[in-house]
Amino acid sequence: MSAVSAQGAEVDKVKTGQVVVSATRVETELNDVPSSVSVVTQAEIERQPGSTVADLLKDIPGVQVLDQSVAGVKRVTIRGESPSRVLILVDGQKIGEQKSMDGSMILMDLNDVERVEVIKGPASVLHGSEAIGGVVNIITKKGGKKAIQLSAAETFDGSANALTEYLSAYGGVDGWSYRVSGSYTDAGNRYAPGGPIDDSGYLSRNFSAYVDKVLGKAKVGLRAESFWSKEQVPAATSAGTLVELNLPAWTRDKVSGFVELKDLGEHLNKLAFNAYFQTTYKDFFNYVDPPGPVATSLWTKNWQDSKGVSLQSDWTLGSSHYVIAGVEAMLEDLKARDHKIVLPAATNTTYTNKAHQNTYAAFIQDQWSVSPDWTLTLGLRETIVQSELDSTQDPGLRPEKSSGSRPVGSVGLVYSGFKDWRLRAQAAQGYRFPNLQQLYIGTVHGSTRPTYPNANLKAETSNSYELGARYGDGAWTMDAATFYSKAENYITTVALTSTTSKFDNVSGATTYGGEFSLEYLFDAWNLTPYAVATYLRRHFDTNTYGTSQTGDPSLFGRYGLRWFHDIDKTTRFTTDAYSRQASTAKEFSSGTFYRYNNWQTYNLALGLDWGAESKYRLSLNLNNLSNEKYTEANSALVSPGFHAVVRLGADF
Repeated sequence: MSAVSAQGAEVDKVKTGQVVVSATRVETELNDVPSSVSVVTQAEIERQPGSTVADLLKDIPGVQVLDQSVAGVKRVTIRGESPSRVLILVDGQKIGEQKSMDGSMILMDLNDVERVEVIKGPASVLHGSEAIGGVVNIITKKGGKKAIQLSAAETFDGSANALTEYLSAYGGVDGWSYRVSGSYTDAGNRYAPGGPIDDSGYLSRNFSAYVDKVLGKAKVGLRAESFWSKEQVPAATSAGTLVELNLPAWTRDKVSGFVELKDLGEHLNKLAFNAYFQTTYKDFFNYVDPPGPVATSLWTKNWQDSKGVSLQSDWTLGSSHYVIAGVEAMLEDLKARDHKIVLPAATNTTYTNKAHQNTYAAFIQDQWSVSPDWTLTLGLRETIVQSELDSTQDPGLRPEKSSGSRPVGSVGLVYSGFKDWRLRAQAAQGYRFPNLQQLYIGTVHGSTRPTYPNANLKAETSNSYELGARYGDGAWTMDAATFYSKAENYITTVALTSTTSKFDNVSGATTYGGEFSLEYLFDAWNLTPYAVATYLRRHFDTNTYGTSQTGDPSLFGRYGLRWFHDIDKTTRFTTDAYSRQASTAKEFSSGTFYRYNNWQTYNLALGLDWGAESKYRLSLNLNNLSNEKYTEANSALVSPGFHAVVRLGADF
């Protein structure tokens, strides 16, 4: 298990079972991080493969995964905060979404993932806007140790008769390191108890190439990646209105590079420069047929170009201060084109809107070893955002500007004076600036009711507090945290008339709860019982009402029993029998009540690794053995019934 502090800066360290993570943008052992962090390792990805990257996170305390009608591309919530308040990073660089109702999708294939780090709670000090709920940092696979190596995998997911093929060539020689990878997924309709869900299939393909070179104290690298998907969306009918959606293309193309210099002087440990250019494209079709003779077809094409640069310096000041300081800039340009046809008259209108949002930030963090047992971490960030609707062909819109700035801070404390224990506390602020859709463009997707923009929106803010403890003695492993958060100026939609809405700051949220994970290794039997649980309570306060029915289950988690047996020196058999469950979730929103019933599934994961250095890996996952029919909270699709997932992988 491992982590990175910047793109290309791999850390392959395992110290007595402790994971090294990059939650503080400094290579730090997990036990010494003041915030709540979870890591999904490469071994875990191979042992229980999912259909998407988001599926890898569904059993992390505090995390929920939503499909929102799109089976092939999912979103993530952390501690109840919606996907728009969760920052998605790939190698520390943002996947932005300026024209979306609810945050960024994870547009990449899981076979290209080395590991995933999840920071729970506000991380705006180090990672910027959108990190009110937390951060998902996806670390991609890099090079190898031999001149030429190959990796191949075939995965079959019976929940949708989905087949994924993956092939990668990688290696390293004379200071060079490289990897070239490709994958393709073809998934049919999802099978749920009662039969398949029509129009829920998807196609995707992923390509990536990476190269780096070590030059003395310097390391330079380049990466290119391309993801394409075609998503079907099941039709829905509400109050007599038929809504049909389709995503013929959703793509992400990116080129990035880095330069890293180490050991530059007595005090300057490292200097890292990162830059990237990324384009996302979404082709979206929306057909709405309400009662009566009039129907509407809307075809939307969105192009978003994102350019980002960052410079970070790491300093050792005296014997007790490790300081990082850096600057970042991100320039996002959006072109959104809507083509609207009103039937039966076949009235055609086409509007193109162009807008941009530029974000500039400076940050500093001091990791201060106050004494051998106490470590204090102080952080501060200043963010400046400038945005503008540059041009519009929509007669209902006009060019406008909006800007804002906000300092945010964090304080973390870790105590290590008790053997095998780490006690931690943290207070942190969060910040999220409204996106271009909310400020200037608006939307009509999935509804007959247009939602108008609001250039006067305020930024969302939060103050959060957390207490936690970690314990590990080689047999027992425990991580527990309790948290409280108060957020203000939530952006949502409010009704203007019976047929129109607009974006506005209307609510805040109070969130509190706890996260707990515990396992014990019976070393003589290679047996490990474990449990993971989350308790979550939220309360929304709007201008007109308050509610604790926010759509979140109050309890959810997983418990199970793992066992392994070494057949010989090169062959290991593993099993994991486990249950997943969630309590009932209720939601009251815009005068409508929703209910998601409690559910529980039983599952069995089997694995076999054989060959020198586990060259060959076979996994068989039997999911939802009781064929339970359920829908996870805030999801639109019924979850899969009983199905098997089989993966065969090999390294050469």
